[in-house]
Amino acid sequence: MKYKVVNFRADRISGWLFNPDAPQVRQKLAVVVNGESATTLTCNVFRGELSGDEFPTRNVGFLGSLPPNLWTGETYQVSLQDPVSGQTFAEGALDTPDVRISAEADVAGDVRITERGEVAGWVSRAGDRTTVQVLVDGQEIFKGRANQKKLRFSGKDFDLTVPPEFAFSAQVPPEYFDDEQHFVEVRVNATETTVAQSTPRLVSAHREHAAEEAERLAASESDAFEPWRKKSSEAAAIQLEMLSVTASYAQATLTGEGLHTRVLLRVGEEVAVLHPVAEPRGNLPPRDPFAALRG
Repeated sequence: MKYKVVNFRADRISGWLFNPDAPQVRQKLAVVVNGESATTLTCNVFRGELSGDEFPTRNVGFLGSLPPNLWTGETYQVSLQDPVSGQTFAEGALDTPDVRISAEADVAGDVRITERGEVAGWVSRAGDRTTVQVLVDGQEIFKGRANQKKLRFSGKDFDLTVPPEFAFSAQVPPEYFDDEQHFVEVRVNATETTVAQSTPRLVSAHREHAAEEAERLAASESDAFEPWRKKSSEAAAIQLEMLSVTASYAQATLTGEGLHTRVLLRVGEEVAVLHPVAEPRGNLPPRDPFAALRG
């Protein structure tokens, strides 16, 4: 088993784990807190620092945190273990901040509202992701899942400790910037629990900036926690001529320029690594030794 634990903190547990004896199996890790399994991490995050020659797939990373319902200001004994064999990869005492907002509604988080109308932070309910609402003077201007990997704003106003998968970002629309005070409120939608509120004076000098930020947030791609998904690109010079897949075998025929010595075939959650055959088959051009691949 090859592995590296990069971060081992309450707010960030990350690294990578790869089993050379089962290269196509997505490994899982149990986060054990005070002797009890608290959550499970799946090793499917892309790790760019790993060598493509040494690893048949670099989607072997893990990323997570202690469940936010445990962020109560206490110190926990935590270990990172193989849930099957019990092998321990990291262990120690982890401190947590107290971020409880409502004990009754089991809501935790940390949200900031700025004079520029930027609203961002993180929220969880019962340790899981939840939907948040942002209202200005009682009117809803944002509603969405708090499931982003990180905040989309930066700067000292947003110097927060944010667990991955629980962030959200919103911008007050430019029409509210009229040199008057406005009541801005953030709620957990399921319980209508208020997690943050402020009455900033939204000055007209920030109106253009608000419009630009609102446009940027609206145009940005979804940042939901889907770690292996990357922006799609099309290699026009490479064409897929044939694909054959069975329960135990896969073969593909590629033609074109700039071909590689291996191909990753993803079917649902399963990944197969296709390697070049010894010799081209069928009617493939003899100049292209990597056109036919099999797994």
